[in-house]
Amino acid sequence: MMAWRSGFLALVSFALVVSCRPGAPKVVVSDVPLTFHSRVPLAVGQKIQQDTYWGHQAQTLIDSVAAVIESPRFREVVLAQRGLQVRPGGYEIEPRVLLAAYLGSEPNGRHMVDSMLHLGKLARKVPGATTIVSSNTRTVGVICIQPYVLRQWASGSVQMQACAVNTMAHELTHTVVEHEQSAALFTDTGARAFLYRVFRGSDDLVSYGLGTLAECVYLEQVGGLTRDAFPSCLTARSLSSFVGCDHPIAADGLVELIEASGC
Repeated sequence: MMAWRSGFLALVSFALVVSCRPGAPKVVVSDVPLTFHSRVPLAVGQKIQQDTYWGHQAQTLIDSVAAVIESPRFREVVLAQRGLQVRPGGYEIEPRVLLAAYLGSEPNGRHMVDSMLHLGKLARKVPGATTIVSSNTRTVGVICIQPYVLRQWASGSVQMQACAVNTMAHELTHTVVEHEQSAALFTDTGARAFLYRVFRGSDDLVSYGLGTLAECVYLEQVGGLTRDAFPSCLTARSLSSFVGCDHPIAADGLVELIEASGC
């Protein structure tokens, strides 16, 4: 039994060394143009649109997230943030390259794919999940969020709204692909990610990092957070995991808008 366990651990350790070593060098590009698309390519799913109120809330959430991530302040804080990795155990991406990929300034390069927003039945602690779907003609994203994320946004509480912004900015990172017909560039789940976290600990990741940066920028824009307090906001949240917020529960008909398939 002990010999089997030792052999298993040795195999896992070897796999981690192979998969987590810098297979790709640290990406450094001296001059990436900082001109961006003017919209977030995300539409509200038809099922949410069936309800006028919640359809409006979903659209205003998307619009508010777009206003945050396309703002000069967001670009400023991302450019100042070092050490974000594309996936657990992956390579560190240079901030200008990250911005270009996230905000779509590379002609025919890394970009967000057109995506649809749905409500989904997910594990309780997971606010959202994103899937990339490719066909012979196009690649699209499907973003599924918990009903409570929309309740956070509709609550009127700036703190809870900031959590919803975090979730959406995070999920949008998973819609960035290298090119058409390819998988998500920025990930934080899967067997390799699980093994890496168990054996090597947590890294600051693009997905969690951009979500948290967007949350804190939103709190600056709307909630009165000062620039001096911005580092404290990042510390209170996390760049390596999602620090959850309250999960509002209400008999408001949202569960009836959950997408039965695809989430």
